[in-house]
Formats: sequence, C-alpha cells, structure tokens
Amino acid sequence: VTPHFSIYVKAKMLCFLHGVYYCRHLAEQLHISYDVYLELHQCTDHCLDKVSGHNSDNWQMLNLCPACQYKLTDEPPLEFSILCACNGNNLAKLVDPAICGGQECLDTWIGTSLIWLSESYIDAFKDEVCSAHACQAREQHPT
Repeated sequence: VTPHFSIYVKAKMLCFLHGVYYCRHLAEQLHISYDVYLELHQCTDHCLDKVSGHNSDNWQMLNLCPACQYKLTDEPPLEFSILCACNGNNLAKLVDPAICGGQECLDTWIGTSLIWLSESYIDAFKDEVCSAHACQAREQHPT
C-alpha cells in the first residue's frame, strides 16, 4: 500500500506558477519526464557505485553507519546525540486504508538499490519468529 501523491496536482501547481492553463497532457508529460529523471538518477548512481567499488552485496553494511550513532575518536560530545521526530502516526493515515477509509493501491515497483530486500528474500525468514518462540518455550518447560 502506498500513499497517493497526485501528479495532476503537481502539474496544476507548476502551470499556476508559470501562468499556463492546465491541460491533462501536461500532467502526462510531467509523469513521463519524472520517470526518465528517476531512471537517469538510478543509472548514474549505479555507475558511480561500480566505479568506486561500492557495489558489493555487503558494502553498505560494512561501511555505512547511522550518522547519529557514529562517533570519531576525540570527538567532542554533542548536546543532543540523537534527533527524533514523531508525526502522531500521520503517515499511517495516508497509507493504511483501514485508517483513512481509502482504496488499497498495490505498489508493484521493484527497488534496485542494494539496501532494498526482495519480497522472496524476506519470505524465506517468515517462520523464524515462530521457531524462535517454540525454542524458547522448550527451553523454559523441558519435558
């Protein structure tokens, strides 16, 4: 389920800003050009990662840390080490049809970034939690 961001609203806003009357074909052109931009951005990132040697399966896991948790030697302490923002679950109201009463839209887009996990990879671990709970129960109550 994905939040619904209307390309038509963005096209109308751009038409208003440039003093042009809105036509539906302008929204379609914006949609196509934005898809092309995302594809170019993705290809450029892919090429840069390959050239710099950042394209191995576990490169990000080995070399990237959450910025707020990474400490350098002799780094002075910060007044606030972590910044958190809570939105009152407003994002869930945009996403979950049970909350917003909207229609469910399936997102068929497949991420190609190294940090995205495929659905089939995640499904391989679907029974792990149950297995872990069963092992804990056996350890606590041996027969």
